[in-house]
Amino acid sequence: MNQEKDIDKIVLHYTDGSTKEVRKGFIAGITENELEETSEATFYMAHISGKDLATVVYAVMQLGIKLNLFGDLEESE
Repeated sequence: MNQEKDIDKIVLHYTDGSTKEVRKGFIAGITENELEETSEATFYMAHISGKDLATVVYAVMQLGIKLNLFGDLEESE
């Protein structure tokens, strides 16, 4: 039986050799297929559910707006 494993923590390794453990968080991995010119995102979450997941989605949307990835939202209204 193939049971999915829970992620306990995410460890960040910095270029200066230091590390930081994230016990509750979210990370996205991106795999690119250059032949098909596509990419696929895989999402990893540690101790995230319900309200936390909504917060992650909202924060990523706010980042997209801040980076102007959605164009000028005021023009479409």
